[in-house]
Amino acid sequence: MKDTPSRAPRFYMDAALRAGGTCVLSEDAAHHAVHVLRVRAGDAITLFNGRGGEYAARVAAIERLRISVDVLAHHAGTVKIERTLRPFAVVMAGADVFDPFKD
Repeated sequence: MKDTPSRAPRFYMDAALRAGGTCVLSEDAAHHAVHVLRVRAGDAITLFNGRGGEYAARVAAIERLRISVDVLAHHAGTVKIERTLRPFAVVMAGADVFDPFKD
């Protein structure tokens, strides 16, 4: 895997994170990392917890479905939006056919 944060796989952690700390991915995240993304020890990943920013991290060890991660640095940057969706109108077909509250 490449070391650039934008290319590193991202994983949600339901825990407080801090640079210089360590953590363990959830079993579901570990399964996805190992069997789908083919993450290996030493690979760069990105962690986030929904409390602001992202954390650059590196996979320290993989033992079955237990992945130990070293948290390296916090990046408080904003999220880059690569494309936006255009607003659209929703039309309900037959919405006036039956209305129990209509006089």
